Amino acid sequence: MKSFALSIACAISLIAGCGSSSHDHPGHSGYEQISLDRAPDAVRDAVRRDYPKAQVRHVGREFYDKEGTAHFHVMLTTADGKRQSVEYDESGERIGAH
Repeated sequence: MKSFALSIACAISLIAGCGSSSHDHPGHSGYEQISLDRAPDAVRDAVRRDYPKAQVRHVGREFYDKEGTAHFHVMLTTADGKRQSVEYDESGERIGAH
């Protein structure tokens, strides 16, 4: 019985830990999943320019209160089958790749 209770406690801890992410930092005010069509033209153009044959799997918009800006996280599969995560600012400037 004790091992069952311990297993349940561990499972709850793991699930609760999954709710936090690397996006949890000061100045961050929210994150929402969007379609690439809802991203600014500059972001769409940058993704198409940087990854012309990629398949976009996920686009997220992350808001920042302090700067009053948004960053766009794009998860895609490149033409050669590699999965990649790239971040752009509102003007389509590439911030980073993961």
